[in-house]
Amino acid sequence: MDNEQINRAILEALSKSQGDKQAAVKLLSTLCARDDQVLRDLVRPFLGPILLHRVDQVINRVAEDKKAKLTKGVEAPPTTDSSSATAVQPAAQVPPEVMEQLVDALGTAIPVGQPRGNDQNPLSRLGIGPGDIPPPVAGARHQRAMQALALSFKYKGK
Repeated sequence: MDNEQINRAILEALSKSQGDKQAAVKLLSTLCARDDQVLRDLVRPFLGPILLHRVDQVINRVAEDKKAKLTKGVEAPPTTDSSSATAVQPAAQVPPEVMEQLVDALGTAIPVGQPRGNDQNPLSRLGIGPGDIPPPVAGARHQRAMQALALSFKYKGK
């Protein structure tokens, strides 16, 4: 099923549901349950990020388990430096056996991305710079609340 056919299926689901998004999603969900190819075609653009997220989760879990095994029964020394709590910890190395199991479980379609590095902006991996995203716009209710808060702290001189 190509992109045009998927768009037609989405439009058909929207027309059957009379513009109700939730009902259209349910119709598309049943279509995906019946036709594996439709599901694959719908998911294909999102498969890479999903797999990367799952690999990161497993790597973090393995690192936590390994750290827990190493520190089992050992008391951590007290920290007095507040900057040590925010220090970046190096990534744990994943054993080759675990990586092989991951590749076997997830398949061969794991995308290879650029190395992460120590970016301060996690969106830089996606090609989004800090100036590319506009700041959020406060709603009217939020603006009124901030004005009321500012007035409550306003200096009342004699």
